[in-house]
Amino acid sequence: MPQHPNLRRLALLILTACANPAEPFPRSVDQSPPPAPPPADPRQDWEGTIALATCNTRDDQDMFCTSSGFTLMRPGVTDQVILTTPYIVGDPAWSPDGKWLAFTAYAHCAPVPRECPQEIYRMTRFGQSVMQVGPAGLYSYSPAWSPDGSRIVFASADEIEGPYHLMIMNADGSGLRTLGGLSGGAPAWSPDGRRIAYSGTDADGYFAIFMANSDGTVPTQVTFPAEDGTGWAWDGSPAWSPDGEAVAFTHGVQYADGHGSCQMHSMKPDGSGLVVLTNDSFCASKPVWFPGGRLIAYQGIMPESGGLQGLILMNADGTQPFLLRQMGYDFSRVAWTSK
Repeated sequence: MPQHPNLRRLALLILTACANPAEPFPRSVDQSPPPAPPPADPRQDWEGTIALATCNTRDDQDMFCTSSGFTLMRPGVTDQVILTTPYIVGDPAWSPDGKWLAFTAYAHCAPVPRECPQEIYRMTRFGQSVMQVGPAGLYSYSPAWSPDGSRIVFASADEIEGPYHLMIMNADGSGLRTLGGLSGGAPAWSPDGRRIAYSGTDADGYFAIFMANSDGTVPTQVTFPAEDGTGWAWDGSPAWSPDGEAVAFTHGVQYADGHGSCQMHSMKPDGSGLVVLTNDSFCASKPVWFPGGRLIAYQGIMPESGGLQGLILMNADGTQPFLLRQMGYDFSRVAWTSK
């Protein structure tokens, strides 16, 4: 018996519906963000040029340098010695264009250099045209360039014990003056040139991080270390991130038995958003940001450093620290430029 055409049409519709069942509601779309990429490996990703003080000779106990110089480190390139002196040098600071290096030196009363005044010098990138630019006969340290490269701010005192005050001068040493009467040390200029972070003493006698306008006005305390029953705390060595959104610094605790420890912290410039970056068994200090903001270099001790201080690199969030170079007991801060 022949099938009715309408029946054949109905059967075809049923088969099509079964093969492609209708969806009563549209499928939900996953709105969750994609997983974050793994953190960069600083062993592979660091770039630019690092300047650091290196020891030439040491005392009889092999503890401290009696003469030193500067070395440049670049990835994939043999370290380059750019200055060798009979003096003690340290505290290097790159000019923004990477053409000049400011630094400190005990240069005028060997053979007991650490009892000498420490003065500020500058030289070209590869160690030429060395000249004193800071005041003579004072104890000065931590030079920091303004973002436009025209001025240098630093800490200075008449006596090695202090008190220290912030001073400012033109890059050639002219125009020297005190900076608004600010007392403290380790100044760091914000990337926009509007503020200076520094370490000062608060009303209770604790070393804390302060912010001031670049003309020295409106000093404001932004960290508040205190005694917690086991020892007294202190904060120092502030360092701005290249985008100006964060400040890394050293937070230390000095215990009653004379021992101490310190770790790297970071915060927003107003003191909020505190993040602990390290858990060093001894001390992690003197942070320096990579010019791109992805990495931080600091002074610390890792198991592979044999108990000596070393130059350590890590991601800016504190992950993946690794020992870049083993140093000695008298390691000063380093300077890092993208140039």
